Amino acid sequence: CKDFKVERFIASNNHRQGMSIVSLLGGEFDDCNWESTQGTAPQAGVDVEPSDPKDYAANITFRRNWAVGNGGSAFQCDLRRLTATSAPVSVTFDGCLATGIPNGHQLIRVEGFHRNDTDKPPGLVRWNETVWL
Repeated sequence: CKDFKVERFIASNNHRQGMSIVSLLGGEFDDCNWESTQGTAPQAGVDVEPSDPKDYAANITFRRNWAVGNGGSAFQCDLRRLTATSAPVSVTFDGCLATGIPNGHQLIRVEGFHRNDTDKPPGLVRWNETVWL
């Protein structure tokens, strides 16, 4: 997918994720709610999870999104299938809020972006004024 924009969307009572992004080059998600995801792990409000080294997780921005009462982490980026030769990652969480995160889960969970991994993908995952209430 390319150049995708979503505003004021509500995803409620989903089974695995509120939303999964497998490959996206340019996406904006403004004022969306991801709530009550329960069932099969990881149960995140949003999961950016490329499934192939050629997939994109680039120029994706979440602005003023809420993640409420999900079974897993509020927001998740699972980048383990990307490599050092993948397109640079650029995911931003700006002014997002989360509440009701269960024990053992995080506000923003990022996997596959370890500092010591020589095959990690290039790029950044940013969060600005994103809080856990």
